[in-house]
Amino acid sequence: MRAPGLGIALARATESLLRTLGGDDIRVLFPSPTAPDSGSQLGITAPAVNELTIAPAAARSLSSDNHQGRLRIQFMFAASVMDSILQNQGMDSAETFFNGALGIVHQGRLLRVEAVEADFIGSLAYLYRVTAVE
Repeated sequence: MRAPGLGIALARATESLLRTLGGDDIRVLFPSPTAPDSGSQLGITAPAVNELTIAPAAARSLSSDNHQGRLRIQFMFAASVMDSILQNQGMDSAETFFNGALGIVHQGRLLRVEAVEADFIGSLAYLYRVTAVE
């Protein structure tokens, strides 16, 4: 039987590890909830977006062998950080959160979210891995 605090300790250790490995600030773009006007419907004005920065995070390149040379990046986020963001955004899961995003900005490129996965110890998530493609 595992000690009850083991999952919490692992979640905190994951956050510290991500700070040490990368400590990157990852920007996630969401559509802005605004009332449509005739200018945006005609494409005259650019649609508004909300930008949310998530830190700490780490990014690593993935093989693009089966993806026609497209850039593939895996982003890693500590569950303790994501839980706070999900609560503030009124969302129930990281998958819903990332699938609702327009994309993730990395090194000036907008990447589309392809997959969201969580790593668990027992029933407690300690790491979220988000794969995004160009």
